[in-house]
Amino acid sequence: DLIWDRLPAHRGGPVTRWLARNRHRVRAHLLPGYAPELNPVELIWGHAKINPLANFAPTEVEELLHQTQAALLTIAADQPLLRAFIAHCPLSLRLP
Repeated sequence: DLIWDRLPAHRGGPVTRWLARNRHRVRAHLLPGYAPELNPVELIWGHAKINPLANFAPTEVEELLHQTQAALLTIAADQPLLRAFIAHCPLSLRLP
């Protein structure tokens, strides 16, 4: 399943071609562009900013990338947290 906000930057040729090629195995749940309250990924970013990355002041881009990846991997490993983000958004998405 793919929750897709259809922001103009995400509707480019590479994305739409990939979705067309993978239509048989990926189901897209379409959200309106510019509707962050409907998009669970905004809750993930918010959680990362106020929890693992709070007060983090990197001096190098590589340090920022490493810490951000580590924070997102930690969040991704927490299935109950991810499901809570989805449940918090007013979506009609049913998860197994």
